Amino acid sequence: MVEIREGSYTENLTVAAPSLYVRGAGKGKTSINGSMNIAGDSNSVYQIEKLTLQNSTSNGLRIMGTGMVLINKVEVLRHAGNGIDVRGSGAVVIKGSLVAGNTKGIRVASSNLVDVTNSVIANNLSEGIEQLGTQMVGFGLIHSVVYNNGTDGLKVTVDFYNARFVIRNSIIMGNKGYGVSSV
Repeated sequence: MVEIREGSYTENLTVAAPSLYVRGAGKGKTSINGSMNIAGDSNSVYQIEKLTLQNSTSNGLRIMGTGMVLINKVEVLRHAGNGIDVRGSGAVVIKGSLVAGNTKGIRVASSNLVDVTNSVIANNLSEGIEQLGTQMVGFGLIHSVVYNNGTDGLKVTVDFYNARFVIRNSIIMGNKGYGVSSV
């Protein structure tokens, strides 16, 4: 486990360990001005919690080729790229988090399962959430709010024939494009 004390740090972090648990002192208490890149394999497990990632010139949190990632109580704010960018991963669970002020809020490409629960995705310049790819097994938006994004709240470009897609007890409103669009 890596515990990051309360404070503000300017870093671009790369995590390449087989499994890792990163915990800050709390949202707004532990702030990383930069990005975090996580790259693993299908057996890797990562947990990121209780911190703020903000103000990078690229993606805020990039997850590639991992087995399981839990993002819990994390703020991802004001990144020039995607707030959270997930590619080719197994399961990614985003809980109790705020993703705001990025170019795109959350972008998911060719990943098996992504669940967004008890989170707010707001005020991003483009889509709040963009889901695309052909390998998707499931996507869930549960007890979450997606609002005031620059284009669609939730844009979906996947093969629905094999995918589980659930929106439950969530609010999608005030986005400049569609609330939910499918291409």
